[in-house]
Amino acid sequence: MNIIKCILLFFILLSCSNLSNRDKIDSKIYFKSVEGNKLAIDIELKFIPLETIDNNLIGNISQIAIYKDKIFVLDRFYSKRLYAFKTDGTYIGQIGNQGNGPGEYVMPSHFCFQNEDQIVVQDLHKNVLLFYDVNTFNYVKKKYIPFNFNICSVIDNNNIVWYNSNGFEDEAPKSYILVTDSILNKKGEYYKADFKSGYILSLGDNLYTYNNQVYVYHSLKPYVYNVQSSAANLAYEIDFETHRFPPLSYLKEKASKGANYTLELTESDYISAYAFYENKTAIWINYVANKIPYVGWYNKETKTAWELSFKDFTEKIGMQGLLGTVIGSTDEYFISSINSEALSRRYIDNNELRLLSEKSRKEDNPILCLFKISPNCHRQNGDHTIMECTFKVANE
Repeated sequence: MNIIKCILLFFILLSCSNLSNRDKIDSKIYFKSVEGNKLAIDIELKFIPLETIDNNLIGNISQIAIYKDKIFVLDRFYSKRLYAFKTDGTYIGQIGNQGNGPGEYVMPSHFCFQNEDQIVVQDLHKNVLLFYDVNTFNYVKKKYIPFNFNICSVIDNNNIVWYNSNGFEDEAPKSYILVTDSILNKKGEYYKADFKSGYILSLGDNLYTYNNQVYVYHSLKPYVYNVQSSAANLAYEIDFETHRFPPLSYLKEKASKGANYTLELTESDYISAYAFYENKTAIWINYVANKIPYVGWYNKETKTAWELSFKDFTEKIGMQGLLGTVIGSTDEYFISSINSEALSRRYIDNNELRLLSEKSRKEDNPILCLFKISPNCHRQNGDHTIMECTFKVANE
């Protein structure tokens, strides 16, 4: 009898432990697969053409942020520069220069803001942070970083959150997330690094700021952490009906002995990478499986979540062949971009965009597309659960 009581007690304690772990999750989001012809979308579109001059040509937008009264755009691969525009798209100027001199960067990979008056540019080539005045763009200072990292962001105005997809080498056990103060004294390490490889796939920055809070995620794991100076709490756990994240055993096996697992992973049905974006009303995810891009959308108020292929989504809103994947967000909108050259190759259904296309040249900078989805959906019970919504394009 005592043995039976012990066994029962063990399972009760295990159940309580599992409940405690679940309680730490603010939102576990399940994205239900929806066929394009069974989903209608209530969407609002806004367009901002980025002014083009001879020395501000943008090949590809790697990161974008609308901060105060300016749009900051980083072109990580083509021009390798950080630009500023007014919120109507008028060009203001360039932050820093490319080079090896004071205040210059070689490989700008990310930027963030500190104390509301400085913009911080991360240069992975030099392993430094460069600080500029956010209003005048004047160079302020630089900080050399004595450890490897993928991306960082300022938290609480002075402390810094660091992310490394392989974990930080000096930590035992290694962790993906490190928090330091402004002079790099360690304050904490979080999110145990149980997978390491010399190769990694990414669709985004693996770190974003929303509502003055920093969030971090690994491209191959379904967890998003809210990182604070003294803790990292699990904010979201995501799951998709159509595809699964690769198991840890699979990743370790494929990456063993330094092997490049990425090609096989991209050709599998597993999720090979994703990017996570959030605003006050919704969450948006870009992800890839078997080389096909998909999107996921979650409404915070209604708890409605769906996923479908990126091709089906752009067809549904009349933007196929034009709209790029999401690259950022504001409080209300998600931000994508439209390549000016693509506008010249097809008829444009949207009236506002058609007028912009008539004024643009193939070599012009991208046109930003801000969109907001406001579904009026309900589910039908039966053999199949489908979603019925209304559809409109708000600016037509």
